[in-house]
Amino acid sequence: MLRARLFLISYVPLLWIIALQHWPTGVNDWTGYLPTSGVLALSVIGLGDAFNLTLAPARLGVLPVRIENVTDEGANAAAYLVTYLLPFVSVSLDEWNAWAAHAVFFIVLFIIFVRSNFGLINPTMYLLGWKVIQADILAGEWGGHTRRVTLLAKEIPPPGNVRVRKMAGGFRLEE
Repeated sequence: MLRARLFLISYVPLLWIIALQHWPTGVNDWTGYLPTSGVLALSVIGLGDAFNLTLAPARLGVLPVRIENVTDEGANAAAYLVTYLLPFVSVSLDEWNAWAAHAVFFIVLFIIFVRSNFGLINPTMYLLGWKVIQADILAGEWGGHTRRVTLLAKEIPPPGNVRVRKMAGGFRLEE
């Protein structure tokens, strides 16, 4: 569930770009308002969810864990921006088939995103001051077993004992 949420959150900047590029400029160009309004609405939902992920877990209890083997893909963020966002900057979405083709592309991208570590690269979370990382954590409630989890953190934590708050499908590191 967390990876699906992070997918939409990661594309908020691109959705803003698409909405700005394709917002109708003429008074009589009403047919363009529906798709661009939908794109803009998705970006608002994604941004709201990003704030929800970072603020809502504060209501939940703290869990002490031992963190090991941290994976951060932050160094690949620039390549991500160039490869996956830049091509959309000059794309024309004037016809229904262009919208349909992009919908198919995003469905395929969503499946890959959810099934891989691609979700660790998240421009929106970086803009908000958060990193999406994966780490092996050991908590007493798991009977001494290590579990690989997705973790939101302001900074990449060194191995050792930390405090986290549970959220849907992952954890948020406490400062």
